[in-house]
Amino acid sequence: MDGGTGSGRVWKDGALAAGVYFLLAGATIHLASYGLEVALVWPANAFLVALMLLRPRRNWPIILGAGFLANAAANLVTRGDVQAPILFGLSNLAEVVIVALALTPGGALRATDDPKIVLRFALWAGLIAPAVSAVTGGGTAALIYGQPFVLAWRTWFIADALGLLICMPFFHALLSGEFRRYAATLAGPRRVEAALLLGATAGLTALIFWGGSIPVLFLIELPVLVATFRLGMSGVKLIVLLVALIGTAATTAGHGPIVAMSPDPAVRAAVLQSLLAVIMLTGMPVAAALQARRHLTARLTMSERSVRLLAAQAAVLLLHFDREGVCRNAIGAAEALLDTPAAALIGRPARCIHPGGGTLLQSAIDQAETSERACILEFSGRHPAMWIEATISPTRDEEGAFAGTVVALHDISLHRDRAQAMAKIAETDGLTGLLNRTGFMDRLDELVANGGDAPFALALVDVDHFKGVNDAHGHLVGDRVLRELGRAIAAEGAHGCIGARLGGDEFVLLFPGQSATQAAVACGRVAQRLRVALVDIGEEAAVSPSISCGVAARLAGQRAGSIMLDADRALYAAKADGRNCVRVADARREEVLPTAA
Repeated sequence: MDGGTGSGRVWKDGALAAGVYFLLAGATIHLASYGLEVALVWPANAFLVALMLLRPRRNWPIILGAGFLANAAANLVTRGDVQAPILFGLSNLAEVVIVALALTPGGALRATDDPKIVLRFALWAGLIAPAVSAVTGGGTAALIYGQPFVLAWRTWFIADALGLLICMPFFHALLSGEFRRYAATLAGPRRVEAALLLGATAGLTALIFWGGSIPVLFLIELPVLVATFRLGMSGVKLIVLLVALIGTAATTAGHGPIVAMSPDPAVRAAVLQSLLAVIMLTGMPVAAALQARRHLTARLTMSERSVRLLAAQAAVLLLHFDREGVCRNAIGAAEALLDTPAAALIGRPARCIHPGGGTLLQSAIDQAETSERACILEFSGRHPAMWIEATISPTRDEEGAFAGTVVALHDISLHRDRAQAMAKIAETDGLTGLLNRTGFMDRLDELVANGGDAPFALALVDVDHFKGVNDAHGHLVGDRVLRELGRAIAAEGAHGCIGARLGGDEFVLLFPGQSATQAAVACGRVAQRLRVALVDIGEEAAVSPSISCGVAARLAGQRAGSIMLDADRALYAAKADGRNCVRVADARREEVLPTAA
């Protein structure tokens, strides 16, 4: 048990439980028993459940003990015996504990605000707990007061079920401050409307029950339904309680159409209980469903606003196409991506969305009905430098039938540029800026695979005595020699040549659509450029490097590796012939061309 303020709160809860329970139980037994020794409607348990749901479980023993003593005292005062109060008290205690434990997980503080929890609340408070407690309560009434067990069990069950279903939501809202918060949310006109509806309900109910014996009980449903739609759950809780209080008071006093129906108190009790059950079952579940729908609508509205904001800020466009492929909704940055307002896209088929990608979109949407996966494609945007990625996803209804497609468009220009830059870095030699081995082999494989039998030539190039340059002048000078050779090879790009550094001082040149003779001439130009590009190695000295080249022309059906091997053999032949020359490998002849201009 907590000390200080916590302990004081616990004892206050106990005192509150005892006082209210005693008043409710005593008044109910005195006013509504109809001589059956079992109350018509039992609201006292509802107060205990509402209080326990709003308090931590460590406070429950005090609340339950106070309720038990209050129950015994009320029965002792009204019935004048000791044995029955104890048994009645135990029955009520069991009922309260069952309902409190059942409602605590997942929504104790909003036990009647959610449709699923309303169903759970109705099951436990309106069926299971009263049925269990009615066994002991009805048995006590039968044993001590001589009532038939079945009748006593049924009356106890209905009275406790109605008490919990009708009064627990009211007490819970009262204790939790829900009514206060609800009143604070009502503006002037709404507050007047709520007061008029409550007043009209009370007046109509009083007129029906106190004004005569005409059987027009069905008219009570009118204000209940209006309150359900206009006032929500909080209004329904008040109106159901008003009808229960007025109807019970009038019927107990011998007034109203229910009294005129039968002189038998049991029949009157059954009719009134049935009326209250119908009012509760038509009001609260509908109010809960409407409340859930309002919350869902609010969340959807907020979600749509969020989606629109995010789509606009993130340069994203969301399009919804129906089964016929016509755009029915467009949200996002349509002008930024397609240079067209979003509203102008609605009603268009996919092919007319944008000249750059409309045809691709239409084709993907046409195939979406038979596809289970999203399709991704790319096309140009409102200018050639912009690239858009489109994700096309099929949508299906609850029965699995194709319902249309959702298309998400977003700008991937920056991503594409970065990817291309990374790809270029990955296949570029860092020293010379030419392709590296990986990049070159990709180009060569692609040319062999896609070029058919189209002719091309290939040249392998080595720097003559490059190790000596490094040993004599240092690696910095060697690197400058390689950079100058890279520049000389890059200049051949103007003639359609693709150059690369394979590693060290080994370079390669690819000549698509050219002959071996043309390649050999190009190698001569490269050697001439390198010769005149003197590389400083000191204040007075300079080095003029030379190269050896091996050229091979592609034979019909020849693979990339075989071509490289032919060029390599020609290169070794050039080195064996004294270097500073070009060798051409040919199936019929070998030709040596001097590198001098």
